[in-house]
Amino acid sequence: MSKKSRFNSAAEKIDPTLPFTEIEIDGKTYKMCFNHRALARAEVKLLAAGHDANLLLRIGNLTFDSVRTLFAVSLYHYQPEMDFDTALKLFTRELALPITNAMLEAWNGNMPKPEADSGRPLEPA
Repeated sequence: MSKKSRFNSAAEKIDPTLPFTEIEIDGKTYKMCFNHRALARAEVKLLAAGHDANLLLRIGNLTFDSVRTLFAVSLYHYQPEMDFDTALKLFTRELALPITNAMLEAWNGNMPKPEADSGRPLEPA
């Protein structure tokens, strides 16, 4: 039996205020979102559907496969009609660098902004 999991159920609504980064693939524009809540929701649903989507393990060890999975998960919020396997197939060797660069831009856009520079060096937490 083929497993076709949808990222979002019909009852879930897209929050259009969440930040996103656009990427065009084959003439279609996709929105990537790295909001922490959106990523956590994607991870829970994908793990429940049997997909290997443990993001904390993947973020610390960026490989071709982990970047591919992170990209697919980043599409979760704004492309509810797309299943996970279709999202994975968008990531090709030819698009690896443009997708990785757009992902990094999206990831950085969701990180807290640093406080004003006090002139002191950063101290370890």
